[in-house]
Amino acid sequence: MWAESFPECAGTEQSPIDIDSGEVDAAIEQLKLEKRGAKKSAGIAVDYAKSTTVDVFNNTHTIQGNIPVGAGSFSIGGDTYDLLQFHFHAPSEHAIDGALHPMEMHFVHANSDGDLAVLGVFVDEGRANKVLAPLWADLPEVGETRRVEVTDFRLSRLVPKKPTSVSYMGSLTTPPCSEGVSWFVLNEDQEMSEEQIGRFEEIFSGEEFPEGTRRPVQPLNDREISVTGKN
Repeated sequence: MWAESFPECAGTEQSPIDIDSGEVDAAIEQLKLEKRGAKKSAGIAVDYAKSTTVDVFNNTHTIQGNIPVGAGSFSIGGDTYDLLQFHFHAPSEHAIDGALHPMEMHFVHANSDGDLAVLGVFVDEGRANKVLAPLWADLPEVGETRRVEVTDFRLSRLVPKKPTSVSYMGSLTTPPCSEGVSWFVLNEDQEMSEEQIGRFEEIFSGEEFPEGTRRPVQPLNDREISVTGKN
């Protein structure tokens, strides 16, 4: 349906995808071989602020937090990407062997050339997330135009400094579904309480959100997945 208005949504490198754990295991074995062969793969290094201000708002399909310039970045190889914003999906957009997590956080970055890269972090049900609690204390409803400023937000606690991830080339998961996006789905998950997850689901519910706030998984086609991290 999106493709009628946004043709790239029917492209061959769309996101999200269903990640085959067997392919991940094979990529991990390759990483081990590279280590024995004295090769060094490109790992991710995350540099997020210990404390920053976040501009929180409801963009009609998720809760988004905009980050001040310079408050976050990550690098891989010789490329550095600046953090622009993060947002949430419930249930998760990416799947592992067909299984979904209750939620998924996306951290959207851009480099100096305008290329996009997204870190995906799965969220499991467990303990209340103290870092996200200030955001959840006053979530804007759908249709509200107000913005909430959260100060002293502990951004660095949401993503490890040197995470491992499954990476592939994909797209934005909302229109215009632009391709050429580098995806890094992290192996390190976050937790949120049943109440926190339920509050988000309550906001984005009803006939307008039959799939929640997720886009269904898209065909992998001929794309390869790889593993980035320590080797």
